[in-house]
Amino acid sequence: MTRIKSIELQHVPILMISVASVFFLFNTNTASAECTVSISGGTSIMNVGQKAALTATVTGGGTPLSYQWSVSGDILKDYQESTQFLWSTTPMAPADFQGLGIAFYWKPDASQIHPLNEGPVDRTVSVDVQAGADVCSAQTIISVERNKTDITRQAEDIYLANHPELDRNVIRGRALKEHKLWHSSINFGTAGYGTLFFDFHRAYIGRFNTWRREFGYPTTVTWNPGTVIPTGVAINHLNRKATYALTPKPTWFTVPGGTKLRPSNKKACDTGGGQNDLFDFTNRAHLGCAVSAPYHGNVHSRVGGDMLNVSLSPVDPIFWRWHSFLDGVSQEYLGRAAGAGRLLLFLLRRSPGHGPRYQGT
Repeated sequence: MTRIKSIELQHVPILMISVASVFFLFNTNTASAECTVSISGGTSIMNVGQKAALTATVTGGGTPLSYQWSVSGDILKDYQESTQFLWSTTPMAPADFQGLGIAFYWKPDASQIHPLNEGPVDRTVSVDVQAGADVCSAQTIISVERNKTDITRQAEDIYLANHPELDRNVIRGRALKEHKLWHSSINFGTAGYGTLFFDFHRAYIGRFNTWRREFGYPTTVTWNPGTVIPTGVAINHLNRKATYALTPKPTWFTVPGGTKLRPSNKKACDTGGGQNDLFDFTNRAHLGCAVSAPYHGNVHSRVGGDMLNVSLSPVDPIFWRWHSFLDGVSQEYLGRAAGAGRLLLFLLRRSPGHGPRYQGT
């Protein structure tokens, strides 16, 4: 009996060690290594209005994993720029800072809001990770600017690249795609084409200017195609003709008018030529049809390059300035409702030496 007891006692500690080993192997809450985290995504230099998407990668530590991000300065979760909807912005919510990754748009620092632009500002993105009982952190510093030296990093470049969407196997930013789709679905034979032309482009420019104000850029200015194309970082563009032929506004799109009558453009929307001045057009649809062809098209052609392609024309900064000028023609026509334009025309038609057409009533 004594011999048997000795054998049993010898095996007890062996059995206890084996159970502990099994418990260790299957205990998932035990960290195999110290927790570390790194941040990927974004670039070292970014622009205001540009989207940043960053991801945390954790090694070591235990489970479960939880994340808490922080970003220095002002950011925006998203915005809606399509002319089919009202402009809107979406602020960041607490949950947006608690995922594996974080995505947002850089808002400008106070020193970068027009009329100021005092250069890049370092912005810090940090993440704290709870990995089981372990904690680890990481941060990255991104220089955010409202670029004033690179013609490929201006407002148009950022705006038109945001919200990329598939368009017949080509990825385009939402605003760029919208312009192309409008011209693909609306044509000279569409009822009310001239009014639609004016209204869409007015809304399209308006959304871009709202975006510019949101992210600290100045709003676009008007360019008269009867003058040379301005130069500067904010307006220069790589893909244009080397020379531009001045294209003055035809006199029949002015209040005073001139000595020539407008010939019909022969488009389905043109209800007839013969106009001498702006208020000779029977309605805004008629005016829009006449403005669109050939005047509008001629300027696009004479600028050349990207302005020749409806899929790309908004990437040229002159596009926005040119359409702002055309919107001025539309708004001047609408202004006659207040009586000011009609009164001016009335007086001009009775001014001495204005021409045979304006003599009498």
